[in-house]
Amino acid sequence: MRQENSIWLGNHRYEVDWLLGWVVTQRLGLAGGSKIVGKQSLRLLPIIGWCWYFTEAIFLRRVWSSDKAVLERDLKRLVDDYPKDYNFT
Repeated sequence: MRQENSIWLGNHRYEVDWLLGWVVTQRLGLAGGSKIVGKQSLRLLPIIGWCWYFTEAIFLRRVWSSDKAVLERDLKRLVDDYPKDYNFT
């Protein structure tokens, strides 16, 4: 598998789906170039949530009226900070 950056969006019912995504990307050697987009409540998880916060994860409330601005701001920041690494099409 190629080494490339990615954005994983989990739209699942369980609070531990992030763990599966983390394990899969880690095993494939892709975790270092991945960004997390998750529910706002995940930010409050001890240690894991705090680490995600400091690695610039994108946290959403699942309310489009506020999430739209958050996504626009944070995705723009990714493109501005890492212009060659992300390709949004």
